[in-house]
Amino acid sequence: MVLASLLMAGCSQPAPAPSPAAPAASPTASGSSPTASASAKPAATPTQTAKPSAKTVTINAIASWPTNYANCTKYLEWIDTANKASGGLFNIKLLGGPEVVPYMQQVGAAQRGVVDMVMTAGGYYQGDVPEAYAFVLSQLNPMEERKSGFYDTMVQVHKDLGLYYMGRVQAVVPLAYFCYNVQAKTPKELKGLKIRSNPPYDPILKEIGCVPVTMSEPEIFNAMQQKVIDGFLKNISTGFVQMGLHDVTKYIMSTPIYQSPTVVLMNNDVWTKLGDDSRKIMTDTFLKMESTQLDFWAEQNNNEIKKAVAAGTKLIDWSPEDAKWLVDRAFQLGWDITLPKTAKYGAKLKEQSTKK
Repeated sequence: MVLASLLMAGCSQPAPAPSPAAPAASPTASGSSPTASASAKPAATPTQTAKPSAKTVTINAIASWPTNYANCTKYLEWIDTANKASGGLFNIKLLGGPEVVPYMQQVGAAQRGVVDMVMTAGGYYQGDVPEAYAFVLSQLNPMEERKSGFYDTMVQVHKDLGLYYMGRVQAVVPLAYFCYNVQAKTPKELKGLKIRSNPPYDPILKEIGCVPVTMSEPEIFNAMQQKVIDGFLKNISTGFVQMGLHDVTKYIMSTPIYQSPTVVLMNNDVWTKLGDDSRKIMTDTFLKMESTQLDFWAEQNNNEIKKAVAAGTKLIDWSPEDAKWLVDRAFQLGWDITLPKTAKYGAKLKEQSTKK
């Protein structure tokens, strides 16, 4: 009943951006869905509050990925920790992933109060909030962003839109590796290839001469298997092997671009109406999770690459000059596109997210 009412509410109001149909879980080569255990173990399903009562505030939460995907590991861990620490003050109830609200509509759903909380990627809503591009362009880790003022600026950016920015759940981990089935060792050899993309990747793909094809992560396997695309850009740490992509991918280029822009947002009215104690518990538990995620995701990234190589996918090195060009040009293009659209906050975000 809860899911049905949420979906009906979502349909009754216009979404801020067009969305594809909710994606299905990716099949393996044999046609069956890979299990979460094939990669890192995702956190267990979050528990409810230790002592629920009539005064317990229920916070309805969703994620932009299927909740058994490794992407959600730290999000689920935080929800579980926060619920247990709340002592019955609140209960964050995870309703599911893109099967509840399509991933490109989730931020709009949180703005309108259809849901209260969402774990999403900056690229999924940067069309409406261009400042969100800065999440992938930042050179700092979450703790450094809080010290530099970047975090506070992002709080204000989202507050202006009726949202509260909690923080990152996949920070610093490399966002995008080129993965493809053509033995390309230079950017020029990728020209003309159809590459799975999402908005942050489009500028560098177009610069290289690729054809960007927007699709969600769960759609990649079928698209590669059916040769709808020639390759894709993807975060390796969040389940390359789990998704069965080693079965349909011959090569991974060893130099990634950007950092993951995965964040947690809340409806700002819901956040402000929580009591001081509830907000403090949420913040303290989030900060603890945020400080432990760097080593976790670095290990995940390295392990997934090792698993992919062991399964037969080859790691390709571009020349140092080409690799440097790729990284430098990707960041330059990102800021060139972002700054003209973000007169109020853009220059400040760039200054606050650049390593000194």
